[in-house]
Amino acid sequence: MKAPRGFKKALGRAARYIPHPERTLRLVDDATRKADRNRAQFQSLWVDFRRMGRMMRCWANGSYRRVPIRSILYVAAALIYFLDPLDLIPDVLPLIGYVDDMAIIGFVINGVRKDLGRFSEWEVSQGFIQPGIR
Repeated sequence: MKAPRGFKKALGRAARYIPHPERTLRLVDDATRKADRNRAQFQSLWVDFRRMGRMMRCWANGSYRRVPIRSILYVAAALIYFLDPLDLIPDVLPLIGYVDDMAIIGFVINGVRKDLGRFSEWEVSQGFIQPGIR
């Protein structure tokens, strides 16, 4: 699948977050707060978006490292793109402002789906979440 427009630029920016766990954690926190304020925009992506954030947080704090760096870069790029209010379609435009964000997030979720599944299994094995709850 071809990457949506704007993703490559965000991917380039994502590489600057990886060496700095504290910066990565702020990125996840900022994206989570924005997503919480705009939950209606997410619909079917909500569960996987939240899982992506938890995986990134666990990777940044060192508690979960069984994920390829490519997946971490993709998730960081999706979060960076999501936080940019002046991306391809500005977020302030009613009804359509988040269309491009959701395309990027959906693209990344599909690209890291296996890693998200393994992370979910790990969360359950650690007792962080109950089986069947995502």
